[in-house]
Amino acid sequence: IYLEEVATLTPTGVTFTERIADAFGGGWDAFVGFVQGLVIALVYLWPVVLIVIAVIAALRFWRKRHPKAPKAPKPIHTPPPAEYAVKSDNEPKPKY
Repeated sequence: IYLEEVATLTPTGVTFTERIADAFGGGWDAFVGFVQGLVIALVYLWPVVLIVIAVIAALRFWRKRHPKAPKAPKPIHTPPPAEYAVKSDNEPKPKY
């Protein structure tokens, strides 16, 4: 094994396009990790999911057997017409 020391160190800069490519790659990796975690969580929770599905099915079956009675419409209440005092003299009526 031979080791040689570099005389001058030239730093390699990261360009904008390389940073964009790294960001897209990191975003994709995060998305894949999220989907995998979601699937694993659903696998862990399968008994709960089955219970929820059974409860929803039972409620739908019960509602189909016992439908709600339609409510009777409320009667329309109209107030009586307003009564105005009739003046006997010939005064002009005010305009509103």
